[in-house]
Amino acid sequence: MVSAMRCGKPLVIVCGDEFPDFHERYKIDEKYGITWAEILQWEPFRNKEQYMKVVKDGENYDTTVTKGKFAMQEDFNIIFMAKYVREDDYYQMLEGLPNS
Repeated sequence: MVSAMRCGKPLVIVCGDEFPDFHERYKIDEKYGITWAEILQWEPFRNKEQYMKVVKDGENYDTTVTKGKFAMQEDFNIIFMAKYVREDDYYQMLEGLPNS
């Protein structure tokens, strides 16, 4: 995620035909101090105070490898890609995604 943020590229999370639960199973708040719900709020997550929570000390550099100058590029986005089979599956997948 941090690399995509640094370069302004999309982060594509491929779910296939699974329905990941980002509320409980893939919780990250204890490790990073931020939840998936907060990350998936587009505008607030662009606040440096928020996005820096997922950047480790060793990742805190910009595109020219200047230490301490990490900045998320404007074009960064998160995309969830899943195999669509039935409409019910679609809604089940959305239940596992915060803010959906």
